[in-house]
Order: sequence, then C-alpha cells, then structure tokens
Amino acid sequence: MRIILLLLALELFAFALSPQSCYTVQIISAVKNSKNYEKLSQKSYDQSCRILEIGSMYTVRCGCFDAYKQAKQHLSKIKKNYKKSTIVTTYKSRFSKREEEIKKQSSIVVHPSTVETIVAPAVEVVAAPTTASAIVVPATPLVVDVKKKKKHKKKHKKVKKKEKITLKSEKKEKKKKKKYYKKREKRFFYDRYIRKLKHEERGRGKYDYRYAFGGQISYDIAYIDEADKNYDDRGLRRFRLWHDGSFFHKKLFYEFEYSFTGSSQYKDVYVGYEDKLKTQDLKYRVKIGNLKIPFSLERYTSSKYNTFMERSLMDAFSISRKLGGEFLLAKSFNHLHWNLFGAYFTNSINERLDDEVNQPGFSTRVTLSKKESKYKIMHLGFGWKQQDYRGESIKLKQGAESDWIQDKYVSTKIKHVDTVNTFNLEAMGIYNKYYMQAEYSRENVSADKGDYSFYAYYLQGSYFLIGEGKRYKVATATMAKIKPRAEGALELAMRYSYINLTDKDEQGGQQQDVTLGVNWYIDDKLKVSANYILANPIDTEDYDGIFQVWQARVLFFF
Repeated sequence: MRIILLLLALELFAFALSPQSCYTVQIISAVKNSKNYEKLSQKSYDQSCRILEIGSMYTVRCGCFDAYKQAKQHLSKIKKNYKKSTIVTTYKSRFSKREEEIKKQSSIVVHPSTVETIVAPAVEVVAAPTTASAIVVPATPLVVDVKKKKKHKKKHKKVKKKEKITLKSEKKEKKKKKKYYKKREKRFFYDRYIRKLKHEERGRGKYDYRYAFGGQISYDIAYIDEADKNYDDRGLRRFRLWHDGSFFHKKLFYEFEYSFTGSSQYKDVYVGYEDKLKTQDLKYRVKIGNLKIPFSLERYTSSKYNTFMERSLMDAFSISRKLGGEFLLAKSFNHLHWNLFGAYFTNSINERLDDEVNQPGFSTRVTLSKKESKYKIMHLGFGWKQQDYRGESIKLKQGAESDWIQDKYVSTKIKHVDTVNTFNLEAMGIYNKYYMQAEYSRENVSADKGDYSFYAYYLQGSYFLIGEGKRYKVATATMAKIKPRAEGALELAMRYSYINLTDKDEQGGQQQDVTLGVNWYIDDKLKVSANYILANPIDTEDYDGIFQVWQARVLFFF
C-alpha cells in the first residue's frame, strides 16, 4: 500500500513540474448550470482571471505561472477580495485556448439597444489532470437579455419571501407548543388521563375533526337550622358527562350532555355553525337543538363558573334548557364589544318525553362590554323573554339558595295564564382582584282573572386573597373558567338577594337572603366551596322568621 501511494505522489509531482502544466489561483467553483454561470459572469475579476468549465463544474482561475513563487505573489493580491482562494495546478492549454476565444469574441458586434454587455472572466473546479477535459467558455463580452434578468430577479425575491414566511410560521408554532406544555404541568394524577380525552390542538383528516370528552361531579353536604326543625343532608348535586366536536377549523360544531341527577336528564344537545363576515367584521353563530335560552348573565353562565353554590332568588323567573334555535351577532370596536342574542324555543326534550303541553316563546339579550385587559372589564346587558302558556297554570317558588331545603316558603300559582313577559337588567365589573355583579328582573303575568307583576334582584361581590381574579368571556358574554397558578386561588364572596311574589290577591310572600361564601380553587379542575345563608321569609303562609343554612361542596370538572 505504501509503494502505491509513493508512486501516485511521484506521478503528481512529475505532473506539476512538467512544462504542460502551470500554477494558478482558484477563486470560486460552482455546479455547472445557467443560473450559476449568470451569477459568476456578472461579477468583476482581475484581468488574469478566466471562467473555465471542467467536467460538471464551473471554476474561476487567475493567471498561469511556471514558478510557485509567482503564483503565491499573485495569491496575496487576490486574497484581499477573495479570502477562500487557493493555489492549484492546471493545463497551460486551457489559458492559451481561452486567449483565442477572446480574439474571436472581440470581432462580434452587438446592437446596444437590445442587449446589455457584461465583461466577466470565467470559473472552473479543480479536477484530476489525467481525466478532466478542458471546455473553453467565452468570457468577454457576455450578452445577456435585460428582460430575462429582471424576471429572474423577481422570481428570486418571491422565493425568498415565501421562505421567510414559512420560517416565521414554524417558529410561532414551536413557541405555541412550548407555552402549552408549560401551562399544563402534571401536578395531579388525573392530568395525564384527562389529556387523553381531548384532541383539540390539531384537527384530524381533511375535515379538521376535533373532539373532547368531559364531565362534572359535585358532592354536597348541608345542614339546615329552622325554628321548628333541624336536619342535614348530603349527596351528589350534579353528575354529568358531555362530548363535543367540531369540523372545518371549529366552524361546524356539536355538543351532547347528559345528566344522571335531577329531573332534566338531557342538557346541551345541539349542532351549530359560526363564522365571520369579513366585509363588515361581524361574527355570527347559529345553534339548533336543546340549549340554554339567552336571558340573564347568571343563568346563561355555566354553574361550574358561578361564584356561589346555587343561583340567587331571582332564578325563580328563569327557564331551563329548551328545544329551539339561537343566533348570536357580535362586533368589536377597539375595547368595546357588543353581542346580540336571539332565540325561539318550544318544550325541551324531557318535557316532550313527559307529554307536557307545548309552551313556545322567544327571547333576546343585548350586552355591551368594555375590556381594557384580562382583569379590567365592565359589562352591561338587557334581556327580554315572552312565553305563551296557552291557558295553563304558572308556578313560581323559591327556596333559600340551597337545593337541600325541604320546604320552599315563597311560592305562588296562577291559573289560566295567557302570556308571561320577563325583563332583565344586568351589570358586572372586574377590577384586578375585585368583582361586582348585579341583576334586576321583573315578570309580568297576563291571566284570565287579571295581570300580575313580580320582581327580584341581587347584588354580589368577591375579593381574591390568593390568585389573580375573576375571568370573563367576551365572545358569549358570560363568566369564564378561573385558571389559578401553582399556589391555587382563594376567593371571599358575599351576596344579598330579594324576591317579591305578592301582588293584588296573590300573596306568595317575600324573602331576602344574605350569603357568605369561600371558594378555594385548587387548580382549574378542582374547587372546594363553603356557603353560609341567612334566610328571612316575610308574609308567607307556612313560615315567618329567620333560618340558617350551612353547606359545602367539592366540585370536579374536566
């Protein structure tokens, strides 16, 4: 092996010293194609430089010297502009043939109006002297079409822009993924299992299908202290499971929710579509099925995100889910956002299964909110609903903001009712850790024996000892999910509510409640609540005095 290497070295050394070869300075080499040739020919080199074609490469070589020292001196001059230049050996014939080509090219005359002449030397790549075939390429003057050059430049710029855009989008996606995993740390054993129930980050298939499974489980303990009796109770307040999905970048969506507790098993069962009118910057949404009727802030917000364990006394005028259709129009002006809800409804799925008399109606809700930041929000709203009772009776009754009270002392019943009109005003404000919310509702009942008017209202507020504060969702004008940090969140709350079901000959009575609450948000899925209620029914047939309710809840939802 050593002998073979020595023979090869001697052969190369002999080639270098032969009179047929010379020392030259190589500047640049590139793959042989039209684009590279144009680029190399547009550059200006030393007068001794030539563009040579060797095999499948173009190379620029300068000078042809018999002595190595001469080539080294020439290298020192050229290396100022071309730092990567080196000394190589080449055939003298390549440079002599090149001189003949220059003389021939100098005799060609070109009209100046149609072409642009660019004087440029030539380029080549080092190859083995025994195998390389020297192909001479004309160096001066080169004739290039101006229009072709411009088109080529434009195409090159477009390609660069596209590459920049793709790089930026890839970087953004990487950042989003990093943020997502940082926020959702595995703090509890159930986190890894819950993640498997969702596929919402990226859609599947050409229809961009996304889905999620979830549930809500709340367990309550209550103790009621009345004047004539004391008792306690406990059990599952809610146990629900749901599934939702979407197609076409969440434009087409659906939801199915079933409850294993309470009298109404079928909750949200609907399909919907949402999009945006680009010309007017107007968002719209349509839903059809068994759904919530837009009327008030407290009722339209999910029970998972309400401040207290139960809704206020004003909930006596609300209606549960109905079967029908709902539309939503939304528009934003800087920090201002307004929503217009409308719905037409009939009996719910459960009411139809129970063969109840159909009582259709419609409702509307208009909201205006100003959102300066995540924790600086103002909200105002107005709601109205009308329902046709078709000669049936209406029952209005309310307990003491607890589902475990056996007797509801404030109640009234009116027979042969034609229509019921209910009006609602709502206001809400969030300022960092402080939160206030209030609503007033009036219900007008039109019956055969006369017209009646009842009303209710509440005022509530809270403060976060630990955590950032309440959250609000502009898109639906509802309270949103609280996402505490690692240390969790602790909220202190208070509410005053009042209802009056007495008018003319209907003596349903009045009641006022004061509720104190504490909420501990362990994480965004686990919440522990405790409420103390001081209830005071007034002018009722069964009870006149004060009673107390202590209750607590563990709520887990995902």
